[in-house]
Amino acid sequence: MSLLDDILEKTKNAVDVVGERAEFFYDISKLKIKLSDLKGKLRKKFENLGRDFYFAKVNNNLDSLDFESQITEIRKLEKEIENLEQKTSKLKNKKICKNCGHNNENSAEFCSTCGKELIFKKKVPNSNDESFVDIEKNDIDSSTEE
Repeated sequence: MSLLDDILEKTKNAVDVVGERAEFFYDISKLKIKLSDLKGKLRKKFENLGRDFYFAKVNNNLDSLDFESQITEIRKLEKEIENLEQKTSKLKNKKICKNCGHNNENSAEFCSTCGKELIFKKKVPNSNDESFVDIEKNDIDSSTEE
């Protein structure tokens, strides 16, 4: 292989790496923007719930409001946020601590902030049929761990 061919090959490889990294940052940025949007919506839902409760309490009219539908919407947004945060961590090759929310290295078994064990789910065959079920690490006996 000539020097020019070698330079061209290395340049092509470098461009491929830069392209992969650009795609990674683009995906992370999209997730962060969506997360920010959802957190803003969640904040607004909490503000509305608080305002509605306040005025209902002041007017002795708590029974007339349907707080359950507002709480359901809030829970839905919280779940969407949690799912996006998990996707972001997975893209970054990180684990989120369920106790404090800290991003830890994927190989960590305990949170570097609070010390809590990092629980992960593992798919194991379901004994009732041919499907797989998620179980937490603490439920796995040592004979089934990889």
